[in-house]
Amino acid sequence: SSWFEFLKAEKLDAKQFKEWCRAEMGAI
Repeated sequence: SSWFEFLKAEKLDAKQFKEWCRAEMGAI
């Protein structure tokens, strides 16, 4: 699924999204 679908599913706010992005970048 796309990150947008993930966002909608998780109902993340901007702060959480930034933290998630950092986690994703760190995992790559």
